[in-house]
Amino acid sequence: PASEAADGISFSPFTQREQEGESIAKRMTSMIAPLLPTEVAKEPMLLKREVAPGMTLMIGATNRISKGTPGNGGFRIWKYDSVQQAAEEAVALAQGMEVKHMTYNTGCAGAKVVCDIGEDRDLSGLNKKQLLDALNEMLVELDGQMFTGCDMNSTLEDMEYLAEKSDYILAAIGNDSVNPNHATAHGVVGALLAALRPDLVDEAGKPLCHFNQAANDEVVAKRITNLLEGKKLLVHGCGAVGSVVARELTSMGATVYTIDVLRNRADIEGCINISERDEPWWKLEVDAIVPCSKSSLITVEMAREVRCSHIIGAANLPFANAEAQEIAQTTIPGGRPAVNFMPEGVTSAGAVIVDSVEQYDQDAFKGAKPDELYAFCRENVFSKSKQVAKLAQEAKDLEMKTPAAQMPDLLAETAANQSTPIGLRFAPWRQSVLDSPVTAMEASRSLSRRNIIGAALRPAARHEARAFSTATPQTADVVICGGGIMGLNIAYQLKGRDPSMRVVVLERGSALGVGSSGWSTGFMRAFYSFDETMKLALDGIRAFKNWSSYTGIKEPRAYFTETGALWMLGKTGEENEIMQQRLKAFGVDSTVLDASGVKEMFPSMNTDPYPEYDPETGEETGRVFPELSALYEHGCGHLDSSSCLEDMLDAVRREGVDYRFQAGVSKVLTGGGKATGVELEDGSVVMAGSVV
Repeated sequence: PASEAADGISFSPFTQREQEGESIAKRMTSMIAPLLPTEVAKEPMLLKREVAPGMTLMIGATNRISKGTPGNGGFRIWKYDSVQQAAEEAVALAQGMEVKHMTYNTGCAGAKVVCDIGEDRDLSGLNKKQLLDALNEMLVELDGQMFTGCDMNSTLEDMEYLAEKSDYILAAIGNDSVNPNHATAHGVVGALLAALRPDLVDEAGKPLCHFNQAANDEVVAKRITNLLEGKKLLVHGCGAVGSVVARELTSMGATVYTIDVLRNRADIEGCINISERDEPWWKLEVDAIVPCSKSSLITVEMAREVRCSHIIGAANLPFANAEAQEIAQTTIPGGRPAVNFMPEGVTSAGAVIVDSVEQYDQDAFKGAKPDELYAFCRENVFSKSKQVAKLAQEAKDLEMKTPAAQMPDLLAETAANQSTPIGLRFAPWRQSVLDSPVTAMEASRSLSRRNIIGAALRPAARHEARAFSTATPQTADVVICGGGIMGLNIAYQLKGRDPSMRVVVLERGSALGVGSSGWSTGFMRAFYSFDETMKLALDGIRAFKNWSSYTGIKEPRAYFTETGALWMLGKTGEENEIMQQRLKAFGVDSTVLDASGVKEMFPSMNTDPYPEYDPETGEETGRVFPELSALYEHGCGHLDSSSCLEDMLDAVRREGVDYRFQAGVSKVLTGGGKATGVELEDGSVVMAGSVV
């Protein structure tokens, strides 16, 4: 029987058709369903609707959804071979989401929105507005029983459009400084810490991976930057999630190898890019392989040859099939021991944890700093990873001694013991645990700002990275030499115009503001002699006055203090009126003042003219000066330059700019009459299409 969801719309039980061979969706279902309790996975549901000729919109669900336990999963748009194939994938993806939701008791059920655009369309010609309107209609009819967010070929802009029409969108809309991809990345980091540093607890047994006070306490910062010293990890896939994971791991002292199908993306400061090495990456001897790329990454052949202790990452279904996973988890006689594989339902749940906060405690979500939410994800994934590892270790049956085999028991135990959604636990956790959490990368930067970071911090990783980059020059679209306020803003503007652009900023100093930017008073005024300079100054003033909006940081460190500017240049009243007209032409208010006007505005100022003296005799000449005239320019002011630089560094790194300290440029390389790259003082080379 159909499951009534709302008036005029209903889900129906979904049965997978028998077919020759193994489809991707059937493989997914066969690998995910065993992780779920039997009663949860036995009756998948599907809602299907043709929203345009040949275009079908559907929602797959692991089980029945309701207002009490709404479905939650992203919106995927793809051209499938058939509607049936799309339906199978919707249900399989929903089951994958169910594992994450049950693992962390998010208060939601596993679901997924999938659109099959049909054989007569392609993605480039899709009428997105028509599709989004159809999805909104479906969500409104479900009346709070389904929430969605971004997935393949749906964007944050799409979610913002939908959020204006209904309340059923979870995509960090209420806090634009939070990045769900970063939340996922920090969850992966928590899982890796649980595997590599299970001792990371305090006297009461509580995890210490929230990195509290690391930006303020040098001792804490040093501890964090050495947490993974001596460990080697391989991050496969350096996109929105993998790049953050790699930076965090190298900031904790690990030797981090990176690889990506787009080689440039794996050029990450402090990491070793092996994208173009001939040796098979899976044969590299590392403590952990961290899959953050595609599904089906590890084949049966690779599983036999991997030389790692752990496989922990963000990628959904990193194994090509169940056989590959079983081989990896089995000891090979005369070869390597069994690999510890932690299912992605545990490790890759940062985004759904943040979704739960957004859904169940909107005030806490809106007021949260990103690092607080990321620390919450990191700590919860750390704890859950340790819990499932302990269950596997204590299992008596040999076949049950893997984290994957323990998932049904873990989910059942979570459902029985945790009735409060994890989203409602964030605010009290923050109040009781935190006052200033940061990321490992920020902890490392805090040491740089104290000028105590050096060669001893990560000797092995830095030495190898330097040797590797010298042998194989790194590449970028644009290299910017100098990481002060100008270099940071140029990088920020370039990424804003083209997010895919590979931008590298090279700063000689070991900390921000070692050059003129750090010494600047940060004062901004509009009046200049040239029109172009005035336009540039006004653009800067607008940015500083709207600093949060400009940087995309909800609570930036820097803020604009409006003071105005008093111009006393010895001009006559007529000359100052001409100056006033020039400012007015650019939309700037000003006031021409005589001596009494200046005295009224600045009572402590003595407006009497300073007497002129004869340089020969030292006597007053008795010269009578013209009447004082001044001009007061409204809207001027200043902000702290050091705080401004810190905000801009956060902003550019959030956008994916590769910013490097202690990277002085010794010369610009040329060829064919143009700049082709730079050589650094350590001998390494970065090739680039443009050099600034």
